[in-house]
Amino acid sequence: MGGFSNISFDSGEYRSAYDISPVNYVMNHYTRTIGLDYDKDGEMARSGKVCEELLSALNGLEFYSMKGPKSLGREWVENEVIPLIDSYDLTIEDKLCTFCEHVAIQIGSHIKGGKVLLTGGGALNKYLVERMSERAPQCEYVVPDKMTINFKEALIFAFLGMLYMCDVPNCLASVTGAKFNCVGGALYKGRKR
Repeated sequence: MGGFSNISFDSGEYRSAYDISPVNYVMNHYTRTIGLDYDKDGEMARSGKVCEELLSALNGLEFYSMKGPKSLGREWVENEVIPLIDSYDLTIEDKLCTFCEHVAIQIGSHIKGGKVLLTGGGALNKYLVERMSERAPQCEYVVPDKMTINFKEALIFAFLGMLYMCDVPNCLASVTGAKFNCVGGALYKGRKR
């Protein structure tokens, strides 16, 4: 749960992974308008109220009805999500509260149950994690130590690099939608002078 939420899980004989929704990309956009980098612990969102009409409009965006593999980018957020939120005359607190509810609904709708490891900056948003737990009681959300939260992505990219070095596929067709698995990446070595 960084700029976007995404999920990775075993789906029978193959790995599934895809983006679920924007998270911090949207919330940080609004906190920055008042000079804050982020909503610490989700306290601003907690003090707001959900706008049911906006929540319904967010949940009705076309992306959410698409089947995976699928991915999101900032362009979609800037062209679809932020203008939609801004079309409602709400306080920043109400925007954050409504968006947290939206994220909780979207994430909960993709998880059947069991333990779910949360990482990325969104895992530090206590209010968001509470809303996720409320919306998906079939899940046990696990928030690891801060080092794991902050560095898991770097470790994963190092692992992808190691797979590249071992000539093992690191781009899976079940995740990317490609026709076959492949070894992606490139190695550039510096030269001695």
